[in-house]
Amino acid sequence: MRISTIKLFCVLALGLVICLPVASGATVLTFDTIQTTDGWAALPTNYGDLTWSAGNQAGAQWEVVSISQSTYGYQPYYHNTFNFPSNNNAAYNGAQDGRGATNSFILSSAEPINFVGAFFGTWTQNNTQYASGASQITITGYNSGSTVGSKVINLLPGALTWYDIGLNHIDQLTIAATTGPTVGSFPAGRDFLMDNFTYTHAPIPASIMLLGSGLLGLGLVGWRRQRS
Repeated sequence: MRISTIKLFCVLALGLVICLPVASGATVLTFDTIQTTDGWAALPTNYGDLTWSAGNQAGAQWEVVSISQSTYGYQPYYHNTFNFPSNNNAAYNGAQDGRGATNSFILSSAEPINFVGAFFGTWTQNNTQYASGASQITITGYNSGSTVGSKVINLLPGALTWYDIGLNHIDQLTIAATTGPTVGSFPAGRDFLMDNFTYTHAPIPASIMLLGSGLLGLGLVGWRRQRS
């Protein structure tokens, strides 16, 4: 095989690889695969191909809570009677006292994703907003440290509500509780729940696709010239 043919083959192969479509099916994180004890469990740092952290907040972490066990559900503490959208677990932004009202909980991804949306709700007791429940959260997406966009949503008590977010091509996401009641020793606006976190893998940027198309075109032109 001549060297020129090898080069043409490499150019064609590279162009094809770049231009191949990336699977765009949505990933839905239900948190139901996590086993809880007495209704609680720490959310693994790496879950659903994402990294979950609580920034620099000492002692804070992502957790999950079960609606089917005797903690957040019927007995003996919070007496809620609704179901989570995924029927069992929901993510929860931790349970440590002393956090401020603007605490940010972070998700990050090695590859850019599109955050489609999720179910959110405030922390409740007897199906109404609890003392430490957040009334509002701000969701902000970043790519390589630059802000892509932000969305503020108002949280409702009781059953979690679906919110379309639509932050595309991001590699980091912060969810910050921004407002809520101050009752006794509870910090204002602290706790929220999230379920069925839905995202897709971001498509290849147009500039990269253009590069792949160019390489593919050059390879085809060279192949035709070689045959003629």
